[in-house]
Amino acid sequence: MASGVRDPQAKASRSKGGLWLHWSYFGLWTLYVWRLWVSNNNSNLPDGFVWQGLFGVMSAVFIVAIGIVLGSGRAGKVALAVGTLAAWAPGCCMAVATVFVAIANMDAANTLFGGAAMVVGGAGIAVAYLQWGIFFSRIDVKRAVLYLFGSGIIASVAKMALFFLPSVASTAAITVLPLVSSWCIGRSLRHVPPYEPVRIRYSAKNYASLWKAVIVIVAFSLTNAVLLALLKSPAETSSPLIFFVGRAVEVVFSTLVLVWVFKWNGSFDFVQLWRFILLALGTVLLMNVLLGDFYYEDALISASFNFITLFVWLTCADIARHSDLNPVLVFAFGWLAYAVPLFGGAVVVPAFALGQLGDFRVAFVLMYAMSIVVAVCLGNRDSDMRYIFADLNARTTPPEDFASIDERCSALAEQYGLSPRELEIMQMICKGRSKAYIAETLFIAESTVKGHSKHLYAKLGVHSKRELQELVEA
Repeated sequence: MASGVRDPQAKASRSKGGLWLHWSYFGLWTLYVWRLWVSNNNSNLPDGFVWQGLFGVMSAVFIVAIGIVLGSGRAGKVALAVGTLAAWAPGCCMAVATVFVAIANMDAANTLFGGAAMVVGGAGIAVAYLQWGIFFSRIDVKRAVLYLFGSGIIASVAKMALFFLPSVASTAAITVLPLVSSWCIGRSLRHVPPYEPVRIRYSAKNYASLWKAVIVIVAFSLTNAVLLALLKSPAETSSPLIFFVGRAVEVVFSTLVLVWVFKWNGSFDFVQLWRFILLALGTVLLMNVLLGDFYYEDALISASFNFITLFVWLTCADIARHSDLNPVLVFAFGWLAYAVPLFGGAVVVPAFALGQLGDFRVAFVLMYAMSIVVAVCLGNRDSDMRYIFADLNARTTPPEDFASIDERCSALAEQYGLSPRELEIMQMICKGRSKAYIAETLFIAESTVKGHSKHLYAKLGVHSKRELQELVEA
């Protein structure tokens, strides 16, 4: 998986700005496509167990990885290097698994090769995920957004292309894709884009603050898996139209994220991302109740499944970058929180065979539980969650700098004759707080916050939040 110690900055320093658009950095798309193909084509295993079993094997590998890291005494942040053999090993495993699937499909009674494909392939993709995690732990979150959501777009287009290929051609392409991933990860780790040192936000004194992020991942993964297993509509791959709708939703959403971040310089809010998934899953459930067998539900749940995957990648990358932990440990824990609920929810719940009414009751209970998780773990005033993806907002101040911000604001308030309320609002603005957050914290209307902001801007001679923050930092 990983061996040796190397200064990643040594290679990074050789990179030029343009190289952070090199196609190898988008190599994750190969794993997304491979996973979908194997899940839908390993047809001689028991129905409803293929992709679930894959995540079961992945969970076991992540547990082993955690044990190896902790047992080796290398839980702290270290500069990991992935050697040539280690980089190619997972790709070779997945390629072999693809061949096993092809052999198994020649004889429906032969489950040996199908089971071997799931075990070998699951182990290979789990190790590949951890290797890509090392890469994503070394880049800033804005570039991670580009590579992850860009990979998502490429993967969606590739899935649609493979859908219409003859079986032999698609099998050949899928056999090669894991090897492409191995080449990409090897190349990416040798040429990490330049990056600046970052502030460590997560250390032994506050690891526990991340429990809410773990609970969110577990809750959403479990709910998504149960909905996939319980709500019966035409299978996503049974119709080109259903499959196209799912991929189109993925492309549109990923494109909007990239436009938001890179064209409009918008911030990336951890809380709002997961609320979006709650809205998406809740909408699918509502449509199923109102319309019966909602024709496109499989496509939309599958798209939500892929969004959750992207969010987990991005969350783990940001935490690993700002943590003093070994990045393999961070990603192994993060993916374990994702994979175990997927496996458990999809395998255990359908075994109860509750019937349609019982299925809906389970789904509603899960949606209600997830709403509670959102209320408890995704509050706008939760500082633990607000500083995930904070680097995308250059004006968001780390908590340890708040004291100096307050002091500078107090000095300016005295100099320019600001009122106590205007001082309070100025301090919060300079800490990156939104007007809605300020209104909620001070128990005043948002329009009142806007009025005070307008007055203090006029007194200080500034015209925007950015100018105010620059004045305070001067």
